[in-house]
Amino acid sequence: MGIFLSKSYNKCKCKNWIFSVIFIISIFIISISANSNYFSNSERNETFIEHNDDLKISNPYLFQGSEPALNITDEANLYKLNQEISLSNEEELNLSYYLDDEHDWEILEIQNGITNIEDTRNWVNNSGIQPVTVYREYQSFQSDHYPYVQNRGRLDIDNIVFEEGAFYMRVHFSNISFDVQPLVEDTDYIYLYNYSAYEFFVETGFREDFYSPWISGDTIYVTYRSDNSNNNDYGYYIDYYEFVNASSNVYPNEYSWGFKYKQNYNWGANNYGFGEMGNNTAMFIGYYGDYIDPETFDYDIGTFSEAYQDLTIPRGQVIDAYLKFDYYLEFGLETNDNFMYASINNQKAFSRGMADIVNLGKHKWHHTGNIPMNLWVNSSEIFEKTYIKDQQLNISLGIKSGGAWQYSGSEDCNINVIWFDNISLVVTTIANSSQDGIDLTINSINLSEGEEWGKSYLNLTDGWNTNPVILTVNTTSPSLEFELDSILYGSHNSETKINQQNEEGILFKILNNNTIYWEFYHNFYMPAEYSDFEFTVTKPNNWKIISVLDPTFIPIPFEGGNLGEDYIKINSTYAIFPGWWRFKASSPNYISENNTDMSKDGQWGYSEFYSGDSIRVKTQVNSTNEIPLNLDTTVVNFTIYYPNSSIWYQESKIPLSNGTVIFSDILLTSLNSVGGVYNYTLFWSNGTAIGGLLSNFI
Repeated sequence: MGIFLSKSYNKCKCKNWIFSVIFIISIFIISISANSNYFSNSERNETFIEHNDDLKISNPYLFQGSEPALNITDEANLYKLNQEISLSNEEELNLSYYLDDEHDWEILEIQNGITNIEDTRNWVNNSGIQPVTVYREYQSFQSDHYPYVQNRGRLDIDNIVFEEGAFYMRVHFSNISFDVQPLVEDTDYIYLYNYSAYEFFVETGFREDFYSPWISGDTIYVTYRSDNSNNNDYGYYIDYYEFVNASSNVYPNEYSWGFKYKQNYNWGANNYGFGEMGNNTAMFIGYYGDYIDPETFDYDIGTFSEAYQDLTIPRGQVIDAYLKFDYYLEFGLETNDNFMYASINNQKAFSRGMADIVNLGKHKWHHTGNIPMNLWVNSSEIFEKTYIKDQQLNISLGIKSGGAWQYSGSEDCNINVIWFDNISLVVTTIANSSQDGIDLTINSINLSEGEEWGKSYLNLTDGWNTNPVILTVNTTSPSLEFELDSILYGSHNSETKINQQNEEGILFKILNNNTIYWEFYHNFYMPAEYSDFEFTVTKPNNWKIISVLDPTFIPIPFEGGNLGEDYIKINSTYAIFPGWWRFKASSPNYISENNTDMSKDGQWGYSEFYSGDSIRVKTQVNSTNEIPLNLDTTVVNFTIYYPNSSIWYQESKIPLSNGTVIFSDILLTSLNSVGGVYNYTLFWSNGTAIGGLLSNFI
């Protein structure tokens, strides 16, 4: 006995088909409740209405469920512009940029643009003067006392202070006391000479705890001149002397500072050296007048003593410069005809008369402060305005005479000694990051340069996911300044959600009109301080995006999203609101009536069967070759329902490589079947492509 008798079927064909349609609908509703993998009870009778030109439908759905999530990449930029960076070679500088690590953002790339590289170093070598060891020898030298000897000439040597190997020496007087009379010829004097008798010191009157000037060589001759009256003063007492020799660490200073001079006539003297003055390690420069008598000395115009350095400055354009130094007047003739000066390339940049310095105060340190280039006397002739790879500069400091005069009766009439310390010539030049003495690096990587001086760039693509991101900047320049623009390209990987409770996945519905409808959400987060937000969803090529709603429920334009494209992008123009974004898409149904068939006893094309017949179903997934099959995970589910909607048969099978699926033969018997309309469903998914079909047979 068959499910339907042939004559009954023929007589009632129209009536049976009406019954079939009614029965299919009832079976469809019941089958939804039976297949809990694809249907939810709350949406059993739901219909989908899409208000979109691409999908104006109102259809009940065949299947619904969720599939694995799609990948989303959020992007944003952190702009740190016009960062003013100051560096020295004494320490590296770490620049910190903060990530939003709470939401697992990371930095994919950092673009660094550097402009206005300005080398602001002090070009003077050994500007602070290397410490010098000064040795002291406690040995006394003295004259007769109360009275000292009368009628002595200045060349009658009284004592000789000798230290073998000394470069220069000075003596310490605990007491000097000689008769002073209003007339020159009635005054008594003490004299100190060096080995040549050119360099000497002459003094009269009363002093205590007094150092002589430093005198060149290993010998100091001590004598005094007296007349035949009023010699009842103490005379002198030397309690120790000091000296500098080869073991005093004087060579680094001499390598840094040269010395040149032009002496005053025949008996003028010039010297320089290094030691300590007023608790400062410093350099002294001595300038002596030509001896006429103990009270009278000649100075000639243009004579000088100076210490100097020759410098090579690799530079671009000079932006600015300043000069500064500290100075201490130990001895000085009070006249502005003689002056202290600082010169650059033999152009006087700064000067101050000796009388002005005396008025400021002897025996104390003074500071020029920064003397800017616009106040230099001849600044326009010192630096060329063009770019120069290596400019030769000379800096010199010294004492000079501006007039030819004879001086008499003044304190320190023959001797001028000035100490210098902390000498700086700071030239601000445009520099290149790679030039010698600059060697600017970021994260120990050399920068790239263009043709324009002072500009460099570096793109880093290491990837950073720790907070904060650190850029380490180094230079070999003692002082470097530049402006840094850093753009940090941030990124955050996330996945689509099926609802606003952060449940990952994508929702799908297979409509009865063979359309596949997809829906998913993205919770878009915007880290503080970042901007230019945008995000990209990686979608299947066979999807067409229907609509995008931002968190304010406004439809938003998008890039991509068409069939054949594997992405949809919300660019920075429209990605302006954080929160839940909603996406809708459609895709083809890869199982249909056209590629599904049934066989009876091996013959395809039947839909009516009788007891004793063999039934078989075949279908084709991916029939258009638009999607790949993953044969490890792809399974087609086949389910047949009794006319009363209970499950009659189930089978799952993996497609062949071409997408064909042929299910097993089913033998109809009077024991396993009843007459009527049997519904069956086919369902297949690989996560991003889906096929679903509801059909029937009699």
